[in-house]
Amino acid sequence: MTVDWSKSYLTNRKQKVEIKSPNSTHSLVSDWGILKHGFPQGSVLGLLLFLVYMNDLSLRINSLAEPIFFADDTNVIICNRNFTEFSTTANLVLACMIESTNMLVLDLEKTNLMKFVTKTYHTAR
Repeated sequence: MTVDWSKSYLTNRKQKVEIKSPNSTHSLVSDWGILKHGFPQGSVLGLLLFLVYMNDLSLRINSLAEPIFFADDTNVIICNRNFTEFSTTANLVLACMIESTNMLVLDLEKTNLMKFVTKTYHTAR
């Protein structure tokens, strides 16, 4: 078998979606669709290319907060004792994430806010 290495593994890729019903043996299957951008998940270069895409976001929010990236998860740490300033910073970071470049889209359904308060700070309020 000969492999034609002159063709990119990023071109002419297709995908389909299958939805299986938990209460039935039937499933719905979409037609094959051609992928116009992106790269294969789980590929050797996939993680590296994803980090290159995400690098812009880190540069945009570094002055506002501390971004932490692991694989395809993003966490942002914002520290401020003043709730008004904290809210302003959180909204600015969220706006930067929503306006992210490179055709990446923030999934607001999977976005959560978690507030931590120290015991000393909590009793002082």
